[in-house]
Amino acid sequence: MTMKILLDLRPIMDPAFGGVGVYTKRITDALIARRRHDYRLFTNAWQNAPRLAFQGVDLLHWRLPNKVLNSAFAFLGRPRLEDLAGGADAV
Repeated sequence: MTMKILLDLRPIMDPAFGGVGVYTKRITDALIARRRHDYRLFTNAWQNAPRLAFQGVDLLHWRLPNKVLNSAFAFLGRPRLEDLAGGADAV
């Protein structure tokens, strides 16, 4: 069964990403290489969408200040990432 899986790539938005970013990049590469599911990649930054080297996936880029988005997640529990992405079976 094919699932729609949303991956949050905000940890790799900074060109000098560290441990969490390295893990995020590697697991994203591995999952996409298997091609077992439909992947949507979520990014958020006030600047333009990053040029990511992932082929055959949907890139969803939002342009909200991360402090605003993170505050909404923390204090309101909204918006949900799957709602921003138009639905997903797993996040």
